[in-house]
Amino acid sequence: MSLTQKLTLGWSGDGRELAKEIEVTADGAIAPRQIAVPDESVDLLVNLAIDYSQLKAIILLATVDMTIETNDGSSPDDTIALRANEPYVWHDNAYWANPFTADVTALYVTNASGAAGTLYVDGLEDASP
Repeated sequence: MSLTQKLTLGWSGDGRELAKEIEVTADGAIAPRQIAVPDESVDLLVNLAIDYSQLKAIILLATVDMTIETNDGSSPDDTIALRANEPYVWHDNAYWANPFTADVTALYVTNASGAAGTLYVDGLEDASP
């Protein structure tokens, strides 16, 4: 079964607008997550499996500043600093590299923002080789 998600990227201001909708298709989805992250959380464990070589698209969105580390909170494979309410979006045809350099087995989330927040994770990956 094929799944398609649409990403809308745009720019607007001074009466000008430029927007493009990008479709990403895969045969599997990363189970969407909505994780409550209390203030002062350090390396809060979130079980999440991602085969980075099969990843087609991902969105990470935090309602407060957070840091995400993959696979280990002490010596992570990858670290992503999320700014409050600024989506981190990647798809397999993006101009920049996959944000993950290894398969993900868990996320370790740190929130030192001064307020509780929510982390949203969603994405697409090919589930079969």
